[in-house]
Amino acid sequence: MGKPDNFPWGRNAGIFAEAHFKILISIVLVTTAMILPTFSTADAAELGQSQSQPEFGFGGKVKLGHWTPIFIPHQWTDLADTFEFKTIDGDESPVIYTGPIDFTPSSTPSSHDRKSGNRPAIIYVRFGKTFGNIELTLRNGDQTIRTFQAEKSELKRLSFAKSTDLLTVILSGNEDFVTRLRSAVAAQSPDQQRLTVAIDSVAALPTQGIGWQSVNRLILSPASLNDIQSAPMELGLAINQWVKSGGDLIVIADPKQRSLFEQNSWLSPLIPGRTGPNVEMRTSRELERFVGTSRRQLINRDDRSIAMLKVTPDQDSVVVARSDGNPLLIRSALGFGQVSLFTLDLESDRLMNWPSHASLIESVIAEDDRRINPTSRQEAKRSATGLAHNGYTDMLGQLRVPLDDFSTVRFLAFTLIAVLITIYILCVTVGDFFFLRNVLGKMESTWVTFPLITLLFCGLAVGISKATRPSELQINQMEIIDIDLVNSASRGTAWVNLYAPKGEKVDVELDRETSLGLAVLRQVVSWQGLPGDGLGGMGNSIATGFKRLQYQQTITASPNGEANVSIQQLPLQVASTKPLLIQYGIETPINFTSQLAVGRDRLQGTFKNPLRMPIYNGKIFFGDYVYLLKKPLHPDVVTLVESDTKERTLRSYLNRRTATSTQGNEIGRSQNQPWDPNEKNLTRIADVMMFYQAAGGQGYTGLTNGYHREIDFSRLLRLGQAVLVGQIESGSHIKVNAQDVSDRYDSNITMVRVVLPVAKENEASQ
Repeated sequence: MGKPDNFPWGRNAGIFAEAHFKILISIVLVTTAMILPTFSTADAAELGQSQSQPEFGFGGKVKLGHWTPIFIPHQWTDLADTFEFKTIDGDESPVIYTGPIDFTPSSTPSSHDRKSGNRPAIIYVRFGKTFGNIELTLRNGDQTIRTFQAEKSELKRLSFAKSTDLLTVILSGNEDFVTRLRSAVAAQSPDQQRLTVAIDSVAALPTQGIGWQSVNRLILSPASLNDIQSAPMELGLAINQWVKSGGDLIVIADPKQRSLFEQNSWLSPLIPGRTGPNVEMRTSRELERFVGTSRRQLINRDDRSIAMLKVTPDQDSVVVARSDGNPLLIRSALGFGQVSLFTLDLESDRLMNWPSHASLIESVIAEDDRRINPTSRQEAKRSATGLAHNGYTDMLGQLRVPLDDFSTVRFLAFTLIAVLITIYILCVTVGDFFFLRNVLGKMESTWVTFPLITLLFCGLAVGISKATRPSELQINQMEIIDIDLVNSASRGTAWVNLYAPKGEKVDVELDRETSLGLAVLRQVVSWQGLPGDGLGGMGNSIATGFKRLQYQQTITASPNGEANVSIQQLPLQVASTKPLLIQYGIETPINFTSQLAVGRDRLQGTFKNPLRMPIYNGKIFFGDYVYLLKKPLHPDVVTLVESDTKERTLRSYLNRRTATSTQGNEIGRSQNQPWDPNEKNLTRIADVMMFYQAAGGQGYTGLTNGYHREIDFSRLLRLGQAVLVGQIESGSHIKVNAQDVSDRYDSNITMVRVVLPVAKENEASQ
């Protein structure tokens, strides 16, 4: 039945609908025509911004467990001055990193500079796992400017590397040269533990030292870099800090840009000598001898000479090769790292076309200036998986085992637990039945006896738990303090394990005063990851699924301008341990006396303990020898090397070489003591970590030392440095919730290494 005629929409419904539809279409067309030009310029730009992503690490490569830079698109940082970055640590606990956005240079740029993209914004974080989400929030005070969320696997500019990989960054714009460098780096190690990244602009480099932590070696060739001259001074300071912390810098000179290596340049503090006017290399005989080639000469009789950068080496530098009396390759210790300078341009056409160019590159970037024996390579490769059954493949894994062992925590044998459970079952069943029937005679009394028996055993369990566990937080700490009296650099590295008898959240920081009387200048307190792909390792891609509480890491600027990192609301699980890694900088002693010199490849002379406390079990490492001190080193007491020490060879000491059987042909011979995969002596483990390569490296231990390569001082010995090593009573202490917890230490071992000045033979004779 149709609608009645008096209903207004009845017969006119189609007319009204058609009219409204036409009006709506007209409005849409007119509005689109009006806003189309605006959308094509403004909204399209905004759409492009939404599709941009941060740049992670170096060339998109990020090493697990290390601080890494993240470059934020400049469009995102307009008006923003702080950031929050959420990810997970090595234990899968959520961690939020907060701090200021680091613009380059460090002075805060204007909004116009940020929009122009002249100064990239950089933040610094650590990744503990390859899976999970990330969440980035940019703020201005309490106002949120932008939020970015993504799954790690969806990020195109993020690729994870092992925490133990040796990362080499090549800074060069010459693709052919980079290809040859990659081949040379790969030839140094056939065990696939190396990672090489090429970058062609200084703008893609972090300007804070903390952002360089994952880099092991930097090869800088400025000849093909367009923006090398405009690099900020902050970049030079960051690289300088990184080298002093144990980095390996190789600089390839460009005589055409001599001003880059002169005074007041950002690169000049890194050059191991003073530069002067360029010189000409007229004959290549010594260069070819250095490379060890018998191929065609680089400079023939009728060829023109090649420009060289003139450098007068520093006093403590080692000249590896010369040409006509001018240094070709100089190596020098800078803090706890190494700087190498090659005075020819390896990117020049003359050298690139030389048939021995590849061999020359290998000689320049060689780690120890000697060819690696193929037999030792195979030995290292065979031993790479030798200790996989122990659950770790890196020295840090073995260090973690004794740090997890607390003397105040006693573990119950499974047999005892099984016996108690069996007794409980017998008591609540057979025992309760016979007691009710034969003693009480009332079976209904089980409603009383059963709860009493249960409460009795619960109380017994609680009592055993309290008797076998401490009632307060316990701390194990292994610490290595390094002091360089030659280059005035000092640092400390502490591996700290916290045992919590009950669940709680704590703030952890390092006490500003050390037992050495040297103030802490900066500190980075963070979680400690476990290298490897095994259970609990950072490389394990299988999530446990346990829900964990989050905590916060706050990044601030220390008084000397370097990054300072604290940790807040760290969750400690009941009856479990939480490992932390603390890296800090301290003051360098000013008053010290050292009159050491070299005589016939032996160390001689006198020195004093530069610390205000005794050093026990002291020994001096120098060259291929170790000088064991016969008595403790007390402050202000002069020690004479010739009479107060006992000399041993370096390998015999590190490998604990002992006499073999006295039968047959073995009389008078000695052999290395094999490395014990179950070694729990912290000082023994520390000895090998501190001089890992000198001890034989992976060929001796079967373990890598990749996570803490900067701890190894073997290259300082090759550069002629003398290192005093010993143990002191205590170094630094942590604070928990701003409270002194010195009485909570179950174990606290502190090793100290002091780099002492040594006069060369020609200097000592003057």
